[in-house]
Amino acid sequence: MTREQREALRSLRNLPVSHGVACRYADKSGVTVITDLECDDKKIVQELHDPHHYDILPSDPTESVISTVKAWSNKWTLKGEINEDIRVYIENIGDSHPGKCKPLVKTHKQKPFPIRLLLSGCGTPIQPLSKFVQLNIRHLTEHLPFQILDTKEFLRKIDEINNTFSPLPDSVCFATCDVVALYPNVNNDMGLPAVASLLREHPSQLGIRTDCVLEALDIALTNNTCVYSDETTSTYARPNRGTAMGPSHACDYVDVFMSELDKKLVSTCPVPLLSSLVPHHLQEQYRYLDWSRFRDDGFALLLDSEHIQPFTECLQSLHPPNIKWTVSHGKSATYLDVSLSVRDGMITTDVFSKHNHSYLPPSSCHSPAVFKGFAQGIGTRLRMICSQDDDLDRRLEEYA
Repeated sequence: MTREQREALRSLRNLPVSHGVACRYADKSGVTVITDLECDDKKIVQELHDPHHYDILPSDPTESVISTVKAWSNKWTLKGEINEDIRVYIENIGDSHPGKCKPLVKTHKQKPFPIRLLLSGCGTPIQPLSKFVQLNIRHLTEHLPFQILDTKEFLRKIDEINNTFSPLPDSVCFATCDVVALYPNVNNDMGLPAVASLLREHPSQLGIRTDCVLEALDIALTNNTCVYSDETTSTYARPNRGTAMGPSHACDYVDVFMSELDKKLVSTCPVPLLSSLVPHHLQEQYRYLDWSRFRDDGFALLLDSEHIQPFTECLQSLHPPNIKWTVSHGKSATYLDVSLSVRDGMITTDVFSKHNHSYLPPSSCHSPAVFKGFAQGIGTRLRMICSQDDDLDRRLEEYA
């Protein structure tokens, strides 16, 4: 780095001391924001003292968690379920500490920007155990019929909808749905049995017994302790419901939990969904096109705008009061990074992005290969998403 770059980094590092502020990551973008430390303290401590989500602990619980993890490790080592290498990896937690609380600033929301509290899993007593769980359950997401893994898979479903059901009725409308604060509201009484059921159908690819994985998951969920220190005190807390954002197992575990609600929605929805457009004996074959979900974002194509209210009521009844949804609908919609509309009885797609772009200047110390790959990478993405050539031409000019 140049001398100027080093000086700039040094000034950023010293911001808490020199100005009482911090440089934070912003959600859904590569940008950073400057936040007031005193304001951060108030927001974080307020969230930690919410009895609906956290229990305040009297002291540092690290030693107790270490004992719990080692007891699990010894038990399953003696049973021959985990080998010596796994045992050593999981018990290498002598220098561990509670997770750190970090505010993730949601700049895509309206001001004053809200935060989402992240619990860093790095260096905690359950970090190796959480990774062990994640390695044993990550394959389960391949067996969730309504789960989509990325934009490419969502576009593939849109193509199948067009090929199967076009021309679509003029009355169709899009419904895009979002869970309010999903992670802290996951019901573990439903999530753990859901993981157990799927593991019995699709055992761990590492050959680990289901009851061993489930016990590890339960420990990871109930011992994800954290600490937040301000100028005067340190607050120790433990989530008393849901799962924290940060540990390795969180995303895959949440996906499995949500798959239970996916199945319930499609089977109990009071209004006809897409599959009702084909003969009855073919409806089960196309049921997976009725609903799509990427983590906490859902998507459905309804046959009439009058169906929105009963569809929304069905969503809200899937798992009250924990899981609450916000629902938007219309003749056009945005989902992930895709803008959707209906033309001539077919769904057309265009690229969508929120207004928090990040730019990388040529003076950056990235490898030259990074810059060479930009044009091809972005061009390929635009071609993949834009189904109409006139939309593609406009986007190419805009992104250039």
